[in-house]
Amino acid sequence: MRRTLALFSVLLAACGGGSDSPAPVTPPPAPSIALALAPSAATASRGATTTTTVSLTRGGNYAGMVTLAAEGVPNGVQVTFSPASLTTSVTSATVAIAVGATAAVGTSSFTITGTGAGVATTSIPFALTVATPPGVTVSAITAQQLSQGTSSATAIPLVLTRTGGLAGDLTLALEGAPTGLTATFTPNPVAGTGAQMTLNAAATTAPGSYALAVRATGAGGASGTSPFTLTITAAEAGSVSINTVPATLSVVQGQTALTTVNIARAGGFTGTVTLSASGLPAGTTATFTPAVAAGTQAQLGLVVGAATPAGSYPVTVRAQGAGVREATTTLTLTVTPASSGGNTVNWTFCAPERFPVWFAYQTGTSGAWTALTPTGSSTRAYAVPASTVGAVAYAIPRAGGGADVFVSYLTAAELGFQASNECVESRRTKSLTGTVTNVPAGALSFVSVGGSGTLIASPATTFTLSGVADGLTDLVAFRSAPSVGNVGVQADRGILRRNVDYTAGSSIPTLDFNGNESFAVATANVSVLNAGGDQVSLATLLLTTNGVAGPLTTATQPVAIATQRVFGVPRAQLLNGDQHQIQAVAVNSAGPTTSTRSVTQFNRELSDRTVALGAVLPTFVPAIAATAPYRRLSLSGLWQADYGDVMAVQYLQQPNTWTVSVSRGYTGGSANWTLAMPDLSGVAGFNTAWGLGSGSTGYTVIGSGGTQGGLSGGGGTFAEGASFRQALRTGTLPP
Repeated sequence: MRRTLALFSVLLAACGGGSDSPAPVTPPPAPSIALALAPSAATASRGATTTTTVSLTRGGNYAGMVTLAAEGVPNGVQVTFSPASLTTSVTSATVAIAVGATAAVGTSSFTITGTGAGVATTSIPFALTVATPPGVTVSAITAQQLSQGTSSATAIPLVLTRTGGLAGDLTLALEGAPTGLTATFTPNPVAGTGAQMTLNAAATTAPGSYALAVRATGAGGASGTSPFTLTITAAEAGSVSINTVPATLSVVQGQTALTTVNIARAGGFTGTVTLSASGLPAGTTATFTPAVAAGTQAQLGLVVGAATPAGSYPVTVRAQGAGVREATTTLTLTVTPASSGGNTVNWTFCAPERFPVWFAYQTGTSGAWTALTPTGSSTRAYAVPASTVGAVAYAIPRAGGGADVFVSYLTAAELGFQASNECVESRRTKSLTGTVTNVPAGALSFVSVGGSGTLIASPATTFTLSGVADGLTDLVAFRSAPSVGNVGVQADRGILRRNVDYTAGSSIPTLDFNGNESFAVATANVSVLNAGGDQVSLATLLLTTNGVAGPLTTATQPVAIATQRVFGVPRAQLLNGDQHQIQAVAVNSAGPTTSTRSVTQFNRELSDRTVALGAVLPTFVPAIAATAPYRRLSLSGLWQADYGDVMAVQYLQQPNTWTVSVSRGYTGGSANWTLAMPDLSGVAGFNTAWGLGSGSTGYTVIGSGGTQGGLSGGGGTFAEGASFRQALRTGTLPP
């Protein structure tokens, strides 16, 4: 017995001694589930679907089914799971989040939950950002009206606004157009935010009212429309239309201003029209020359009284003809206060590089010269007393020293025109850059905007334009193979962008000569008469309501060939008021002086034409009228039949130039003209260092006459086939 107890004691000690407590037991882990998302946030546009992956982690040997669900889902959003229930062997599911068209834009959250029998429900948040989808809106278009067989008088502007990060080109199209109606978009496709549309109604387009829309379509099918109404009226048996160039006049109280009324007849109407004006402010009268017009132009003179109230006035100009509907156009007349008593002409300079350092006037043909002080900061305005005839003189500083001195002998009407034309012809300028594409190696391209142009020889593609006139203008570009021998430029593609006003220092949208806005150029043969064996070159320019655009093609090689090929804009690209300008220049350098003659002819459409040069200008040798305080030169001669409007002479002696001109009106109908440099040394502010010295002096005598007529032209639309001529005689006066 003792032996048995001893053995039990040993066994008890081996098991931990003689304690009375049982050994501790660790319970198994509780069943559990946990979720994770990758990603935990996403962005989607309306109409799009995004996905995320939910991963399941099981604990405590849990092997039951887990069901997935979404709670707090925003309105317009639908969430689906694949699979929606996870069995023991499945550890993840794909979550599809579909964003409906009505979902609110912005960021919101919802939760994804997992539930299973015998385990606690678990959840995890998901952040959803609903973004604005890529899209585009097209600016509103006002109701339009066209007659059969006509085009939009002015291009219709389109502003394209991109949304939702839409990038890339936008393609424009017209929807709902009836048979015979087409739309031309410039540019198309559109890389930027602006374009223009021109509507063209064929003569066969049925009259009526049409609901149309312009659609812009971008990448991924993003699009937007702008609806508008177009009314097409039946073409009249005969019609007349008018416009004025310029269409705005700024006139000082007591001053007279001139504008040209252009008259276009159509539909077989050939009769005269009676011109009138209404809406004139008190104290202002209108005079038409002629008042009953049989041709295509008349001159409108607005005589503003000294007591006419200052302000802006819309003046309605009317043209009435037998059997046709009355035509009207609106001229904006701005009357500004006179700076001094009596009739004055406000001569204003707008371009800083042309701000004079000295300005003076002469009343009559023998009055004393009087210096004037300008007003204004951003411009320079000089109030010139008006008389029947008179003269102005001013000096513009030259870069590097010296001055360009101008002396003009004019009538009162010509003085008014020159004064108002200064800011039209010489605007503030800017610089632009750009790129051309699809110009083959070795080929040329030419780009012109606002009076500034440049030639780009491939493989170069970039260009810079300096001296581009500020304000609304047109862009002309063309592509050509290099000239070979006497063939000259051979253009094949052109681009015309209307009503552009690019921001200073900006880049012009790319000019793609294979793009939708490019077109095949029109061609024609031009024969030049009276060349007399001189070397002849030709160039084509385009005249629009924004002024001269181009050249469309550079001059061909000067050759003794009477007929040469020219290039221009095809009929489908032309708008009302457009005209081609064909310029022929003949040069003869034989002898001690060089003779240059030119003729410019205006025609709407480019077709085979014949132009005639004027007579060769006689040889003139300036006479020395005085040598102190500076050399003064004088020229005189007879008015030539071909150059009977203006005579001028320019002298060049570094660092100065002098340009002296006289109009036919100033000479009072005399058969003779005289160009004399006046003695301005006694006029306040004049610097005699601007005068000529005793050294060699280059000179060019210039005669002008015809439709444009030098001082009396001023641009605008000219009669079909009208032309003007110039002739130059260049030589050197020895010391």
